[in-house]
Amino acid sequence: MKTPRFMLLMIAATLMLFTVFGCAEEAVEEPPVEEEPVEEPVEEPEEEPEEESEEEPEEVDISAVPDGTYQGSAEGFKDAIVVEVVVEDGMILSVEVLEHDETVEYFGDADPAIPDMIVGEQSLDVDTESGATASADGIVEAVRAALLSATE
Repeated sequence: MKTPRFMLLMIAATLMLFTVFGCAEEAVEEPPVEEEPVEEPVEEPEEEPEEESEEEPEEVDISAVPDGTYQGSAEGFKDAIVVEVVVEDGMILSVEVLEHDETVEYFGDADPAIPDMIVGEQSLDVDTESGATASADGIVEAVRAALLSATE
């Protein structure tokens, strides 16, 4: 009975040797495969939409505006704002909003405050930050349009 037991031991030992040394083989590195470069479509850079340029508004020399009553209009928040400007002796005497289609609750933040500031400061460079900034800007630009029409 020693023979089958001996044979079994030999087979087990051989299997163990193959397992240990078979796994310890050096890995054979395969040369890298050169891949053909894939041409990806070149994306043309999208033209960025031109930002509305914050151009400096045209300056108005109030002292050069002839005496008279002038009307001008400009865009507010919703629609055009039409103003009447009275100039005398190179000074703005009054600014009155004649027409607008703005929301009344908000427009009240801009009118009469903005016209009063323009007359008080004798300038179109007034603070238009309010609850109705677009409407306030519209009033200022309408006054500018009225004064520029007088000097053309």
